[in-house]
Amino acid sequence: MLTRNARVMKAKAVVIRAMKHPQNIHFSFAPTAEAWAPFIQIFRDVFLLILILESILLITAFAILMLQAAAFLMLLKTEIKPILDNARQTTRTTKATAQFVNKNAVDPLIQIKSFFAGLLAFIRELIQIRALLDAGQEPQAQENEDDG
Repeated sequence: MLTRNARVMKAKAVVIRAMKHPQNIHFSFAPTAEAWAPFIQIFRDVFLLILILESILLITAFAILMLQAAAFLMLLKTEIKPILDNARQTTRTTKATAQFVNKNAVDPLIQIKSFFAGLLAFIRELIQIRALLDAGQEPQAQENEDDG
């Protein structure tokens, strides 16, 4: 253990030497490139390893994506297409059924209803005409009775 005076004397000696030969000053907190080279090489190797692993991971993810897309297309061909074909057939059957019911049930009912509506209108008009005729004959009949 150095005393305080010994440390001061040593520091003065270092300062005097530094003033005589400034090119020989080396600070311990500023290492040279040779000191950093092994650390930089290790950092470079670790960084390259991380990049390689990341590339492998990306390639694997892309391959899985392609396999999933192929599986989806197969699903469309094997599952969805038959369902759509079945839906088309059902639509055709429903259309044919609707046309059959329209032709054999609805159209005849509409024709019958139209006929009776026309007949009712015709009868109503006949009744109104008769009422008008009867109303027109009554005053003439009263005139004949007044004259006789």
